[in-house]
Amino acid sequence: MVTTRPLVGIDHKIRWDDLEWLYHWWIEGQEILPATIIPSWHHIQGVAARKKAATIMTRIWNQPYWQDESHHETLKKTLKNQRLVGYWGLFVTAYPFFRDTAATIGRFLTLSDHFTTRQVYDRLAAQYGDTERIKVAVRMILGSLTEWQVLTRVKRGEYRLGITPVVVKERTSLAFVMHASLYALAQEWMAMDGLIYLPWWFPFRIQPYRAAFQESGFLVELSGDDHFMVGQMG
Repeated sequence: MVTTRPLVGIDHKIRWDDLEWLYHWWIEGQEILPATIIPSWHHIQGVAARKKAATIMTRIWNQPYWQDESHHETLKKTLKNQRLVGYWGLFVTAYPFFRDTAATIGRFLTLSDHFTTRQVYDRLAAQYGDTERIKVAVRMILGSLTEWQVLTRVKRGEYRLGITPVVVKERTSLAFVMHASLYALAQEWMAMDGLIYLPWWFPFRIQPYRAAFQESGFLVELSGDDHFMVGQMG
């Protein structure tokens, strides 16, 4: 029996300024494709490196899920109000490997104020395989999160949280986080308070409340004593 390993897909560090660059393209309705990105990105040395970065960005910004009219509007408002939340959610829904890496980091940070590259790699290698590609992907994600100032490198191969957790309590941002979480989990419903405990949202302090989801068009049902389940309509 042949076992298929999950895809990785992240093989280049992503700079915050490049996310910002393409955010403005996206707002203006410009096409985000390798053919449009690569000629503009001479700050990335080498055609192969530019192609890798452009491929990642193309996938991030062209996800069918966020093309849905209501989802698109939620994403647009979230990016306007809380850019890091929006970018983070785009990576979570586009790349399961990013989500799994972020979840691994989040779990380590609940146990200690620091973690090592080796710890993260060992956990992910158990799931994705012990390969050079996984090592590169872990380094690229850690490098990206450090460049975004989400993580701080304490010393070679060791990191800690680099920011005060960002509070997420505005209605649209909560709706975005719920949409992204349900999509990532491949579920139609989840416990409202479950958002607080999803480890891949570790840079954020999520503060969900029932009215935010009701006003955003979600179904909200009581389940047990003061526990609510949130689901998508349709």
